[in-house]
Amino acid sequence: MTLKDNAEWALGVVTGDNKKFISGSKVKGSEPILTGKDIKRFITKEAENFIVFEPKLFQQVAPEEKYRAKEKLLYKFISKELVMAYDANQTLTLNSANILIPTVPDYPIKTILALFNSTLYQSINLFIKRSSGR
Repeated sequence: MTLKDNAEWALGVVTGDNKKFISGSKVKGSEPILTGKDIKRFITKEAENFIVFEPKLFQQVAPEEKYRAKEKLLYKFISKELVMAYDANQTLTLNSANILIPTVPDYPIKTILALFNSTLYQSINLFIKRSSGR
């Protein structure tokens, strides 16, 4: 079983100007937004950044239902290793933390999370990177 045809993927929010849209403190109407630095294996750190989510103002956004999924996996976009966390809080992400929503029959989302964070998958990932010259 693979994720091909058994998952939905989404890019985190691309604001086009993080200095303008991202705040280090909560302001009226804002909500937490996670970055790649906030993604740890299995869990996320508490968000240190906030955004007033107005998709029409941003350069690129995924459909809102991807961010608001009941359960989703978040992964660091730029990392030497696979680093995935579980989110059931409908948390927004910047494009350094992307989204995977697996729909694999008979495999709970947390099982897929454990597989991706496992030593075996880390080894497979390293092998693929070395084989492809990355």
